[in-house]
Amino acid sequence: EKYILEAIHYCEEANDSNLLPIRYGMASELYHAKGDDVRSLNYARRPFALDSLNGNTPRMGIRLSQMAAAQLALKQDAAAERSLRRAIPILEEAGNKLSLSICHNQMGELLNRRGAHAEAATYFVMAAETFARNNDKYNESRARIGLYEALKESNPQEAGRHLSRYAALKDSIYQHEMEQAVSQYNVKYKTEELAHKQEQERLEKRVIL
Repeated sequence: EKYILEAIHYCEEANDSNLLPIRYGMASELYHAKGDDVRSLNYARRPFALDSLNGNTPRMGIRLSQMAAAQLALKQDAAAERSLRRAIPILEEAGNKLSLSICHNQMGELLNRRGAHAEAATYFVMAAETFARNNDKYNESRARIGLYEALKESNPQEAGRHLSRYAALKDSIYQHEMEQAVSQYNVKYKTEELAHKQEQERLEKRVIL
């Protein structure tokens, strides 16, 4: 957080209209991840305005998706839907499949919340297919649990398949996170062990001297 805010400060001081929207977008995603969605929405609106002024339409689609993420978290569903319905055609035209699929997940979640499960499923299917092709397990898992919620009443068998896929993805994500944690621990342990060994060698040299 500190480094992003510092980067924003320097970009504002330099009046850097190219980098500043990117830094604002990073701050929006950071605060959304931290659950501070009022601040996240504020930071998403700033780069949207700048990208609009700069005529950067493809990036406007990304900013609208960031705004929608915060709006959904704040239960501002009508505003989130407006953001997504503006973002989706922009991202389709730009060929930004990743951001487009994130919007598909967001729209599916919004529609599920409203009870429009059949329409939600169409968005989740598009998202799941794209994320599966790109081996994006986290976002695919989000689409799969959305499909389960959308289909569990109308098609329990199909919903069950998506739930099984969701469980497998979550297990894989957990396993990867555990492996990363163990690897980081091993690096830290070896670093500390080496530092201890070097300190011991220095002490031994002092005794000899």
